[in-house]
Amino acid sequence: MIIGSGAGGGFAALNLAASGQKVLLVERGPDPYDPRPDSSGRPFKHVIDQERYLHNGSPRKLFMGHGVGGSTSIYGAVLLRPRREDFEPGRHLGRWLESEDGEWPVTYDEMLPYFERVEDHFGMAPFNPGDVGSGGLESLAPVNRRLVQRWRDQGYNPGILPLAINRSTCIRCADCPGYVCPTEARGSTRQAIIQQSRTMDNFSLWTGCEVQSIDRHRPVITVKKAGQKDLVEVRADRVILSAGAINSAALLLRSGFGDDYPMLGRCFMYHAGAVVFGLFRQRTNGGHSFIKQLGLEEFYFGTRDFPHKLGIVQSLPTPRAATTAIRNHLYLMMATVEDLPRPENRVEIGRDGRKKVFHQFHSYDMERSFHCKKILTRLMRDAGAIRAFAASARMNKTHVGHQVGTARFGTSPRTSVLDRWCRPHGMEHLHVLDGSFLPTSMGASPALTIMANALRVTDHIIQN
Repeated sequence: MIIGSGAGGGFAALNLAASGQKVLLVERGPDPYDPRPDSSGRPFKHVIDQERYLHNGSPRKLFMGHGVGGSTSIYGAVLLRPRREDFEPGRHLGRWLESEDGEWPVTYDEMLPYFERVEDHFGMAPFNPGDVGSGGLESLAPVNRRLVQRWRDQGYNPGILPLAINRSTCIRCADCPGYVCPTEARGSTRQAIIQQSRTMDNFSLWTGCEVQSIDRHRPVITVKKAGQKDLVEVRADRVILSAGAINSAALLLRSGFGDDYPMLGRCFMYHAGAVVFGLFRQRTNGGHSFIKQLGLEEFYFGTRDFPHKLGIVQSLPTPRAATTAIRNHLYLMMATVEDLPRPENRVEIGRDGRKKVFHQFHSYDMERSFHCKKILTRLMRDAGAIRAFAASARMNKTHVGHQVGTARFGTSPRTSVLDRWCRPHGMEHLHVLDGSFLPTSMGASPALTIMANALRVTDHIIQN
């Protein structure tokens, strides 16, 4: 039985079902066959979580996917491999981490075959700096061709991002993330899950089902189905939880797991990034087409004058809040900054049962974020922008993309919640396979790592 259908839950369900296991996938979001488009004709509000969370004391809707596919239905489709050094955080963040804090119980080499399996599933290649794909510059949007040439002249090595997008069916929407893809070109777990639930006898999908609790001693959950007052008790051989770092931690805390696992809900992380808006005289066509194609890795471990770990730099779509005329002269880039795992950043359950999220970036996170603003501003000016406006992660209030860390895996129950197979220490029947298992946030988006880990763990379940 699997709770949640995002990156981890979706790949776990597909792998187990393909091996012949009987799978029940429980999703609190709505029926996938009823997209309910908004006034723009796209199914927007339907797939964004409408729950209000207490975020640093203020009730807010947080930007997270809701429904079959979870956040993979609205994500930006960039599936980046982390660097080998991300699995050894002490090498770059040692002075900011305690001896066992952030330790990974698996190696990069153990994960590599699973990275490759996910990439094969989506028909994509890993990021390769300096490589713009088999089609060369002609495969890029005109603005990206210009930027590649300018950045190469400045000594940079931009490459094409590893996008889980089927180019043959993609219609290059300008505002691709945030919507269910109208042609299913953007790869997510959503379309595969829907197909499996229609065609496989051993695969069942329940939508509109809120899991109220997980039994601490048996693989049993209680579920509230939409429109019904009574709770339903569901038994299985095994429970896999993949509801997202916030909601998985909240469900486990509500079920009483916090008594046995003091680190549960702690070390909540999402990247301390920075974003730059570049304004160009020449058209970028950012208001009419998808121009999110380029990435750079040369700042992953900092710069010569700032030798501190940062992360990947990648292009972004232009913001929907601007007019199309302005968007057609904008270009955006984001720097991913690995934020520190801090126990005071946490998820809690209030006395009234409400989910409470606390998160503040460390001063070291902000120092690196501010340095990234300088890097991004310089990149835009080197690319020919007439103006560049940069913002740090401190401006972010509601976007919790890349959420990880609230049930970290490790070797010690003192500093982690889960063992190397993502089971709560000492427990056999429960696995947690969303981003909450990550002990550190890495310098790249976590989606590929979450998917790959789901395959690694479910392979272990199948073999045993």
